[in-house]
Amino acid sequence: MKERDETRLVGTFLAGLLIGTGLGVLFAPQSGRRTRKEIERLGRRTKDFVWDFQESLKENIDDLIEDIAEVTRDSLEKGREITEEKKKKILEMIESGERLLSAQKESLKKLFS
Repeated sequence: MKERDETRLVGTFLAGLLIGTGLGVLFAPQSGRRTRKEIERLGRRTKDFVWDFQESLKENIDDLIEDIAEVTRDSLEKGREITEEKKKKILEMIESGERLLSAQKESLKKLFS
């Protein structure tokens, strides 16, 4: 959600920048050559800004994907460990129950023999 807000903010900024540039060109009290140079310079700056933003966004997304993958791996490993512990406890309880039943069976045999 945060990425969308940042993208929307940048889009709004760029739209405002272009509108402002257009208005500035229309009302600029300077020569056409100078205006063209300023537009060219602004275009380069905007291109650099967008390129840097794109790279930053890509890095942030890559980091987010890696973080999600790491959390998923950790969660799966922890789940395996918990499952293995519970499995051992259940097997111990079954064995204990079998021993108890066997002892009770022997007691009943002795009692009725």
